[in-house]
Amino acid sequence: MRLPMIDVEIAQNFIQKMQRQIDVPINIMNEKGIIIASSSPERVGDFHQLAYDMIVSRQSISITENLDEGKAMYGVLKPGINMLLQDGTEISGVLGLSGSPAENIKLAKLIKFSLETLLEADSRQRSVIREQQANSKLCNALLFEQPINPSRISRLAKERGFHSNTLRIPILVKLRGEYDNDLLDHVITGYASLKEHQSQDMILKVDATNLLILKSLKQFDPSYFDDDMKEFCASLDALITSLCDLKGLLVYYYYSAPCQDFNDFRNSYQCLHWLSCHIQDAAERIHPFRQHLISYLFSMSPAAQLEPVFEKYAAVIREHMAEEVFLTTIRALIICDMNLAATAQQLYIHKNTLNARIKKIKTLLGIDPFFNVKDAIFLIGLFHYMEGHAPVA
Repeated sequence: MRLPMIDVEIAQNFIQKMQRQIDVPINIMNEKGIIIASSSPERVGDFHQLAYDMIVSRQSISITENLDEGKAMYGVLKPGINMLLQDGTEISGVLGLSGSPAENIKLAKLIKFSLETLLEADSRQRSVIREQQANSKLCNALLFEQPINPSRISRLAKERGFHSNTLRIPILVKLRGEYDNDLLDHVITGYASLKEHQSQDMILKVDATNLLILKSLKQFDPSYFDDDMKEFCASLDALITSLCDLKGLLVYYYYSAPCQDFNDFRNSYQCLHWLSCHIQDAAERIHPFRQHLISYLFSMSPAAQLEPVFEKYAAVIREHMAEEVFLTTIRALIICDMNLAATAQQLYIHKNTLNARIKKIKTLLGIDPFFNVKDAIFLIGLFHYMEGHAPVA
């Protein structure tokens, strides 16, 4: 349903404020020639023939010097000035001032300018609200509504000009720390200024903390993918920096492989959401999902399947070292890609302390995760098992 061009409440408030300053009768007519606000409240709802004719003919101004019986028009009761109100090139209504045209012409132009400025600001605000509502509908349909409705998703996307056959990279932008609640709204507005912006990029505000960007892509080249993503995230960082003081704010980026079907983005988002919950305290703020795939797969495995594989090893760890020390250490190793220097820094411990812990873990488990990839996978699996399961009695 098309919204009225002029908000009635704004028009009425405008006239009330004007009446406190000037003693000139004012009428505001909508795009159908109906009086929606007036110095004479009893006239609200009346049809104004002259205003309607001006709108139809796009006549910018009409001056009535006197009321000629032969030319009397419905709704025109006194001499005065009527001027078209416009929002850009679109006619939104008519402003009418009663009284001597010669005396009121300058005043009429000033009031018209003031009212159009006010209406323009209101129009922008309503446009933002409509955009946010459309964003929310598409976001909910794409990511959350059950059961998933592909036809509804396609329709909502099409209404916003998004094509269903476009390759897009799912990127979850996660804010942590101190920031204004409307920061992501400003990011969405400013996104078009980025040099990487494409018309088929979809920007979906999930909540006040998470922004999902589906970045359009002409073709997928794995050899340049991570470098391109780092460059894109740097541009987003620059945009966010320009919008707020980054003091106390950390921005994390999680991304996965491009998708083309709208239905696939829900699974991608769920993977990235998991990643954002589990990888959140690393010095590195850009995280491709593929680097954490093993952790994700283990975390999704049912406890009944993991217990026979890991429980005896977990019991050995619990018997010979503090479980929290083990979990904290392995978590940091995973986050830091098994880099010892980075892990020590992550844990705020000396590298020798870390080496001692690792030596003990390797001895207890009989593995060497730094030189055997299968042992590394096993250690990651054991970590996720112990993190999610209490000791078996």
